[in-house]
Amino acid sequence: MVSAFGSLGSRSNEVLITGAGASWKVLGSLEIGSTTFGNRLVVSNAGVLQSGFAAFGSQPSAGGSSNEVIVTGAGSWWTNLGDLYVGQYGSATV
Repeated sequence: MVSAFGSLGSRSNEVLITGAGASWKVLGSLEIGSTTFGNRLVVSNAGVLQSGFAAFGSQPSAGGSSNEVIVTGAGSWWTNLGDLYVGQYGSATV
């Protein structure tokens, strides 16, 4: 299973997981900006993200760059159970 945003020509997307009880569980691969740029994932204010594998800017064909993940605030966390690729073919910020 793949959960992706910022791919197939779509850019400058944002996912917010914010507040107590807010969560996103990705059993497979989480791909952010695999083929595009300017995408952002924010986990804040006790939000929770769990992923099996994560990649940011993972495709060389479209300059998947300037993507970022921000985890901020008390009780906020991100658990990635597998490999984590950041800026493999572009820049990314975690």
